[in-house]
Amino acid sequence: MIRNKIIYFILVISAILFFILYADNLSLLLLILSAVFPVFMGIVTIAARICIKADITSSPAAVKDTETQYKITVRNKSIFPYPNSIITVEYRNIFGDDVQEFRISVPIPPRNTQCITFGLSSNCCGKLSVKIKNIRIYDYIKLFSAKIRCRCQCSTTILPQTFPVKGTANNAAIMSDEGDVFSKYHSGDDPSEIFDLKNYVPGDKINRIHWNLTMKQDELITKHYSQPVESSILIAVDMPETSGKDVLRHIDAAAETAASLSSFFIENEALHKLCCFDKKYGETVLCSITDISDITAYIVKLLSGGCGNNIISALSDSIGKYSKFYYIAPSVSDSDIKKLSEYADTEKTIAAADIPESATDSENLKFIKIEPERLETCLSQIIM
Repeated sequence: MIRNKIIYFILVISAILFFILYADNLSLLLLILSAVFPVFMGIVTIAARICIKADITSSPAAVKDTETQYKITVRNKSIFPYPNSIITVEYRNIFGDDVQEFRISVPIPPRNTQCITFGLSSNCCGKLSVKIKNIRIYDYIKLFSAKIRCRCQCSTTILPQTFPVKGTANNAAIMSDEGDVFSKYHSGDDPSEIFDLKNYVPGDKINRIHWNLTMKQDELITKHYSQPVESSILIAVDMPETSGKDVLRHIDAAAETAASLSSFFIENEALHKLCCFDKKYGETVLCSITDISDITAYIVKLLSGGCGNNIISALSDSIGKYSKFYYIAPSVSDSDIKKLSEYADTEKTIAAADIPESATDSENLKFIKIEPERLETCLSQIIM
């Protein structure tokens, strides 16, 4: 742009000399045009700050290492086109310190809306924050420019990949009087859902006869109600409070471990729950998992940036209600180990990247060191 200004300055000097040497209408016209044209360019450029607006959108979630499409929408309300425009896009994982940016050169037509799409991918789980840093508008001969600062941004939760887990799971569940989840293996007394329909046998209750079906089939059919159950397995995940490259690796491993374990339990029809600690409200978030969509909803919450590392203290005595407890974290402290040791009747597994040297396996307490490079092996050790 400096070179263009120098060239135009020489052009203005030439117009002045031409007017001095040839004082006629043509030289005067050239002199006036060369003086007025930069002013007009400046006005057109300044108008862009008022008339140009931008927004950016994307899908709310994407799997790690897959490309996500982002769309920038630029609206120009003015009558002037801007063929020389550069959009600067900035993006970062909220759990990391590395901020990256790139530029997109795009023409902006008058009184029109321009859409630009681009793809981004992340090799780490987390939350990818993408924003338009600014839009720089140049005039037609690049004498002047105006920077439009934008406050629009969007974010995409980068979901973990799941790995196959070798082993078997116990699908036992805790019987309950209330609940929204029902046993697939045992009938009960909750009339809100029918477990099965069977032929009447002596001893069945009269009030459970399905009269409409009985009249259709000309034989007595009885209703067997469902049994509400509570999960006997709890998976708790703690998130680090700091950010950085190593933290990203730990979060990546923790999210993939939790998602893979939960997928394994779903495949084996083992009722379980996932939980994390909500820093904003200072309470635990418990999610009953019945299908893949439940896992996705939990992971989105976990990677939202609002979860902390105080899950053991927050759960308190509720850990003892479960037969199996899996604790996944970047690191585990001696105080957390001591707290978990109090629940002798619960089978506990601690999976962390950093485990104290003093930690040793006991009858109901097992330690597994999470290594991102050999995560499938670590998962099998957790289930064993």
